[in-house]
Amino acid sequence: MFKNIKRRLGLEPHSPYVKNYFRMANMQSATYMSFIVSALEVWMIVSLFVEMYTDKHARSASWFAQHLTSYVLLLAVSIFLFIHAFRYTHAKSHDYRLGTVALVSFSVVAILFGIYISYLDYVKGEQVLTFLTMLIFVTCILAMKPLLSFLIMTASFCAFYFVMDFGKDASYATKVNLFITFVSLLMASFGVYYQHLVSARKDEHLEQVNSRLENVALHDELTGIHNMHYFRREALQVLADPATDPSKKRFLFIDIENFKTYNDKYGFQEGNDFLVRVAEVLKEVFHDVPLARFSDDHFVVLSDADNTEERLSIIRAKINEKRTDVYLGIKAGAFTPARDTDPAIACDRARYACGSIKKYYDRNYAEYNDDLDLEFHKKQYIVNNIDHAIEAGYIKVYYQPVVWSKTGKVCGLEALARWEDPEYGFLSPGDFIPVLEEYRQIHKLDICVIENTCKDMRDAIDQFSAAVPVSINFSFIDFEVADMLKICETYREQYRLPREYFHIEITESVMDRNADLLTETIEKFRDAGYALWLDDFGAGYSSLNVLKDFKFDVMKIDMKFLTNFSGNKKAGTILNSIVRLAEQIDMKALAEGVETREQADFLKEIGCERLQGYLFGKPVSRVSISEAFRTKTLEISEEFLNRAAN
Repeated sequence: MFKNIKRRLGLEPHSPYVKNYFRMANMQSATYMSFIVSALEVWMIVSLFVEMYTDKHARSASWFAQHLTSYVLLLAVSIFLFIHAFRYTHAKSHDYRLGTVALVSFSVVAILFGIYISYLDYVKGEQVLTFLTMLIFVTCILAMKPLLSFLIMTASFCAFYFVMDFGKDASYATKVNLFITFVSLLMASFGVYYQHLVSARKDEHLEQVNSRLENVALHDELTGIHNMHYFRREALQVLADPATDPSKKRFLFIDIENFKTYNDKYGFQEGNDFLVRVAEVLKEVFHDVPLARFSDDHFVVLSDADNTEERLSIIRAKINEKRTDVYLGIKAGAFTPARDTDPAIACDRARYACGSIKKYYDRNYAEYNDDLDLEFHKKQYIVNNIDHAIEAGYIKVYYQPVVWSKTGKVCGLEALARWEDPEYGFLSPGDFIPVLEEYRQIHKLDICVIENTCKDMRDAIDQFSAAVPVSINFSFIDFEVADMLKICETYREQYRLPREYFHIEITESVMDRNADLLTETIEKFRDAGYALWLDDFGAGYSSLNVLKDFKFDVMKIDMKFLTNFSGNKKAGTILNSIVRLAEQIDMKALAEGVETREQADFLKEIGCERLQGYLFGKPVSRVSISEAFRTKTLEISEEFLNRAAN
């Protein structure tokens, strides 16, 4: 209740914004009010002198002196108030205390002026409009707190009533009219105050909303440092400054190593707290330069080129001051801009430089150079042109033979994608496959391989050539973005091919990603009647778990086991064990990378049924593989000749 009374009386504390709103509103009102009063007083003074010189006997000298003094005094305080109010509202003065003195001086003089002039009018039987006018100026045009308005108005009316009653007894009607006027003006004064208060709080709320929106638009919500929108704007200004030498500036892309592991171990909130701590360290080390959070655990800086690696070392040390079980490192890529460099492109290239050392634990800093530039543009070319390459027929399917170890005859082919580009020439699979996987475009390539393989196989059968089963490699991303079983079935039915002509290869290294999706996909292919091959067995760290958790028909042993085969006695022992293991879990073994007769003989001796490698043939086009079959350079195993004939 007490708080409510304080609020009604205007005694509740106001925010700085609301206080300033009232000050500015009163000064704006005072500007117009004091100007009007000044003009009126000038007119009254002129009229006074005109009357004095035209009708010298109408008024006494004392009357002229009293009125002239009153008009001049009110004119003086009005001019004083006008000058200060005008300067304050036009931001030429910020001293509100002087404004308060001007307002108080004007209010006191105006009310006393009103009382005096109206008293003179009242005793002559005229209206008391001057008093009421001055009171309206002071209490209704200016916004005052209700309690202050009440006190000023009560004191003014009491003083006027006392003076009026002293000069001439006031009638009952006059007293009632004065009281009604008092109440009316008091309510009007309260209304002015509350109207200004509502407007002030509304404007304050809008200012706060706009401030928050501006903060969100320019700052990262989590860390509080600037976002990329602000960074790009600031970076453009820095580069455009004639005093800036762009060759001595560096765009830095900073990546926190092992942050995902840290997040998984300590939780989402602790991960966020860590990012805030990193942002604070970056602000401390790279102060007064454009700095922003790029995304996730990545940050960008536009800084001087001097001592870059030393600064990164300081950051690395500071973020590891709080010891944890997870090592958190810093890798950074740098790009040197030109005057007209787009900051967005600069950040991308610094990011690319950082990514180029991602797998090198002994390198923490890399600058974008000509070699990386060629690589970067090739990468962008691949991503931007994969659709056109497929449509234009630049993507070719090459086939590498798989043979029986006992007979050396072909029992299958592996379909491998090749890109014959008009601009770059022959693009290696090592160039475009990792890029397409990174940008989640690999399914386009694999669908193209499926369609071309089915078409080639149909052509081979229609021409009464031998047709052998073909194995097709799938990326895990294929299963995430497309229904690969449906696609295989669509093309198989379109070209009228049996399922036993297709072997589905899944690389062992992807088996630890989304096991539920992978299990579901493998089961769907198996239920549909497709043979499933495990590719690159032994290349990863989870090989035995894969054999335990998933069922495959064929195990393709990674070619690395045959590297330096002759000089490494352990290789033979390990290969022998793998082949035995495959037999015991009802899988067939296939060895990749066979390049010498010694390797082939050994694999045959230990019971590895299928072999693949340059010893039997490199990947070649459909025309070349068909020619090799026709000339008997490669012999097809009899069971497939009989199947093709039927």
